[in-house]
Amino acid sequence: MVNFDFFQPREKFLILKIKPENNRFLFLGIDGDKKIHLEKFRENVPLSGLSPSFMSGLGKRRIILAADPSVATTIFLPLNMERAKESIHKPITDLELEDSISRVMGRTFSQNRAEAAKELGLDELDTILVSARVADIEVDRHAVLDALGAIGARIGGLLELTFTNRDVFENLQQFLNSKNQFFFTESARANIALFRRLSSPPVSFLSLGLRRSEFFLAGRRGEKPITRGILDWSFGSIVGSISGEFGTSDDASAGIYGKYLNNDLSPSLRRHLDRVLRGPMELFAKEIKKSGLRGMAYVHSPMPLPFGLPHKLGRLSLNELPLNDVLGRSGFGLSPSFLGLDGGEIFMSLAPFFEFYHDKGDSEINHRLRRRVHWLIK
Repeated sequence: MVNFDFFQPREKFLILKIKPENNRFLFLGIDGDKKIHLEKFRENVPLSGLSPSFMSGLGKRRIILAADPSVATTIFLPLNMERAKESIHKPITDLELEDSISRVMGRTFSQNRAEAAKELGLDELDTILVSARVADIEVDRHAVLDALGAIGARIGGLLELTFTNRDVFENLQQFLNSKNQFFFTESARANIALFRRLSSPPVSFLSLGLRRSEFFLAGRRGEKPITRGILDWSFGSIVGSISGEFGTSDDASAGIYGKYLNNDLSPSLRRHLDRVLRGPMELFAKEIKKSGLRGMAYVHSPMPLPFGLPHKLGRLSLNELPLNDVLGRSGFGLSPSFLGLDGGEIFMSLAPFFEFYHDKGDSEINHRLRRRVHWLIK
């Protein structure tokens, strides 16, 4: 555990990032100048059996849980709800809106759960709804921030249902049963939500890993809100190509690649490595073309690509994660407690917080839906 607790913030948060191989706890504080302070962080923390003293020690912290796409997924359902004839000239009430959306949720639940189970590779009985919210709300095809109080014959929008597996759900109970304010999201969705505030769709998130890579595409209005897919490419192909050429171990090959990136090789060895890397990077370009991705894309990876960012690849513009843009738009700053940390990792850690920050000003119906789901799963 690393501690940075040297100030008195006005608000305190716990961001819990849930991943199959590593759960990470980040304890944050926000001071009066909207500076984010990293108080402490813990890694490799098992969720099961957290001690009562740990839970009570959270105090009044707001809890933000962000699940990796491998253990959570969001299903999107267009809403088109026609009001009763006797109600179309009356303001929409909170009970009417909540009941209408709940009926849609109940009518389509089995189908939505089946789709989520397929994406997560689970049995339907082990696929649990943990969050519901409505976006892009319209009344008679006119966009509104909040439908409550509006007058019209038809209510539209986009219903977002987030599901997770039973193991994660069981471990969430201790947080659901606490008195802390609780917010659940899927980490890839949190990233896409931020990107859409910076760039008009289509906009993508590329998660490039050592063994597995995937993409998430936010489409234009009328298209599927988020398309997720696998890229048949990983940084393992770069490391493997170097190992195959020089007969070195994976660690040694990664070290050679690091020297290549830092321009710390002789000119002749660098030219040789250019040829070695040509194959993996041609495969990368082929996979990008095959994916159909277009527009802006933001990249998260365990090591840099051989070319600098931004970089144009067909119809896709590859970019670094936009930490400074997000901070500038939101009015937040970072305290010195973040010094020395990688900007991309800071972005990935704080994205769920920024989604929560924007969600706090969201419509009343989403708060009602969240309370309803929490009540159901308790």
